[in-house]
Amino acid sequence: MNARTKGVRFEREIAEAFEQAGWTVRGLEAGGDHFAVNRDGVLLHVECKRQERMKLPEWLRQQERDCPPGVRRALVFKQSRTPAYAVVPLEEYLNGS
Repeated sequence: MNARTKGVRFEREIAEAFEQAGWTVRGLEAGGDHFAVNRDGVLLHVECKRQERMKLPEWLRQQERDCPPGVRRALVFKQSRTPAYAVVPLEEYLNGS
């Protein structure tokens, strides 16, 4: 299985996890591998990365660049045989907004 196929499969897994937690998931077709979720009127831009080599600073810059202004964001990443992790800006995490 190539890297792109793994990435798309991971995006679907994360979308399903959000749906099971009560979120409504909407794909962003023009945005490549991004999707947005809405819960209680809150929009969240999610960037998914399924890679073995961790490039957190690069991914965070991409996420910040791609996220629409005023929208909360989360970076979800995973390596093989490890759980998925979510990273959110500290200010957004602490304020819950």
